[in-house]
Order: sequence, then structure tokens, then C-alpha cells
Amino acid sequence: MGVMVVRRGFWGLLLVVIVALPAACREVGALEVREVWGRAVPASAPNAAFYLTVENRGAVDDRLIAVSAAACAAAELHETYAREPGVMGMRPVDGGILVPAGAAVRLEPGGAHVMCLGQNGSFTVGASLPLTLTFVEAGEVPAQAAVRRDAP
Repeated sequence: MGVMVVRRGFWGLLLVVIVALPAACREVGALEVREVWGRAVPASAPNAAFYLTVENRGAVDDRLIAVSAAACAAAELHETYAREPGVMGMRPVDGGILVPAGAAVRLEPGGAHVMCLGQNGSFTVGASLPLTLTFVEAGEVPAQAAVRRDAP
């Protein structure tokens, strides 16, 4: 009987460790999202963009993989690139945006940004628009974007 109790205790403890390990590895609170803003656009403009800075104060790299916003029919992570000399283009970012441990990443005009496809007319100066950023490690992180004429 004593051997059965030990075996049950061992397997129970092992199950607890396996279930708790992923939660222990997630560094909740290691990210700081700041300087979140969107440039004002006319209500008739089909698209808009959001910009922000993400600082990873943790010891584990993270990756921004998605963004959602009520002001957009869809939101995608995009980057600006040189299609040919003197001609710039935009394209979706495959695999998300890496936010290395101990570093800050800026999404800014002319670089990586959140593309708001099908904006609903909310991008007026002074508006505050809610976003949800989704990270591999940190999960969903809420943010508020201030709509401005120019970068802060």
C-alpha cells in the first residue's frame, strides 16, 4: 500500500509541474507599451495606421503577432520596404515583430507599423482608440491610441 501512495503522489506532483510550467515561463508584466498613436485621416480614407513603442524588460524574447482595434475592419502588422531604388512599398510582416529581451522596438512612420484596414471614421484629432496587442509570451495587452496630426 505504501508503494501505491508514493506512486500516486509522484504522478500527481508531475502532473502539477507539467500544467504549471507554461504559466511560470510566461513573463506577465515584462512588456511596457507606450507612445501609442494614430495619425488623423479623413473619414473617407479607407485605411489608417497606428504606431507605438514596446519595451521588453523581461529576460525572455517576445513577439508581437497580432493587433485588433474596434476602429478597423482588420488590423495587420506591416513594414515599409524599398521595392526598387526610390520606390517604397508596404507589406504584411510574416511571423510577427520580435521584441528582444532587454530591448525596445519602435513601430513608426516609414518602418514597421499597425495597418488599420477599413477604418470607420474614428481617426479624428483628439480621439482615443482602444487596441489589443497579442504577444506570444505576454498574451493580450490592451492599449489606448491617441489620434494626432503628427508624431508625439
